[in-house]
Amino acid sequence: MGRLVLNWVCVLALVALPVGGCGDETTAAGGTGGSGDTGGDGGSGGTGGDGGTGGMGGMPECEHPDDCDDENECTGNACGNGMCEFAPVADDTACDESNECTVGVCADGACDSTPVANDTACGDDAGTCQQGSCRVACDEQGILDAIAAGGGPYTFDCDGPTTVVPGAPFVIDEDVQLNGEGHLTLDPGDFRIGEGAHVILRGLTILRGGEGEGRRGGGAIENSGTLTLEESTVSESCCWFAIVNSAVLRVQRSAIIGNPNTFGIVTVGGDTIIQNSTVTGNLGWDVWGAATEEVLIVNSTIGEVQENDATVTIRGSLVQSCTSEEVASDGYNIESDGDTCGFDQPTDQVNVSANDLKLGPLADNGGPTETHALGAGSVAIDVIPEAECVDAEGASLTTDQRGFPRDSMCDVGAFEVQP
Repeated sequence: MGRLVLNWVCVLALVALPVGGCGDETTAAGGTGGSGDTGGDGGSGGTGGDGGTGGMGGMPECEHPDDCDDENECTGNACGNGMCEFAPVADDTACDESNECTVGVCADGACDSTPVANDTACGDDAGTCQQGSCRVACDEQGILDAIAAGGGPYTFDCDGPTTVVPGAPFVIDEDVQLNGEGHLTLDPGDFRIGEGAHVILRGLTILRGGEGEGRRGGGAIENSGTLTLEESTVSESCCWFAIVNSAVLRVQRSAIIGNPNTFGIVTVGGDTIIQNSTVTGNLGWDVWGAATEEVLIVNSTIGEVQENDATVTIRGSLVQSCTSEEVASDGYNIESDGDTCGFDQPTDQVNVSANDLKLGPLADNGGPTETHALGAGSVAIDVIPEAECVDAEGASLTTDQRGFPRDSMCDVGAFEVQP
């Protein structure tokens, strides 16, 4: 995009990713030079607008009911004629049982949760219930207590912006939801998520992952489970990658930015959704897919895209360049300032100059994470019809990365210009 000072999105599929130490050798791998859970349920602390952690777009194909899971306790999973079917379970079926601060029952296929009384003990007595979530201490021990107890959501009793300096990576092997509410910074911040764990990290700033004594230099987040990262920033990570995913990852309304010594998001044999997010300013490739089954990028502002033995689909996004023309376009993408991605839909725009795109620098433009604003007259404004401005599951995409409303004609990328 006119050679902006960004390293734009890259999705590269390789067979394996070595994870090295940080020590004196903190350059990136290979010597390259160089960027829902379901929202809105009362007890889950969701924000709405971004959909769930289910399929990679539309109604997924299947051979067996086990292939179908929309992550909704209040729908049954079925496979009919090769397509997943999700029918509501009986009303008054218990739901949201992992959240000890709510009482939930299903109604018309959705969980209707009612908070229990405030100050009820929760989290194995580590905290108290407040407005439907378990509130724990805003320190390392509070985080450890929440992880040990599992479930959640857990919020942290921070008195304004707070930086915690953990002594070791947080290892998560059970389901848990952690919500920093935009106040909690971890420096250095490291999460290691194990197989089978369903984890939601929300409202966190995770800095300098992989640095410090006792850390192996891998990066900020290693995911082998099912992870949703929402309204969070990952920046200044040490080595190899900011995030590596080998299972199921969803990044929404988040910023993976300013990791000058690492790649941004690395996917090794798993599935990744990047939606309403910014991934820029990282070393070399911003998104790197290795032996990946599927990567879906929706209404995001990302950099170089490289595909290799992966299914990479991009829709409604700003991209600077690609190293392969095997990327699949679902339309309404903009490449600036070249034509390297093979975007072939009538609604795609390629060879767009920086002057026509009018993309601003990374900045605090409101909302929980930084974004690149669109300037007046940008060709990315008012491009996508409302019926086609949809999230990864095909539901209406009602907000941008900042949580600001999308118009009836959506803008391309993570930022929506407001009337």
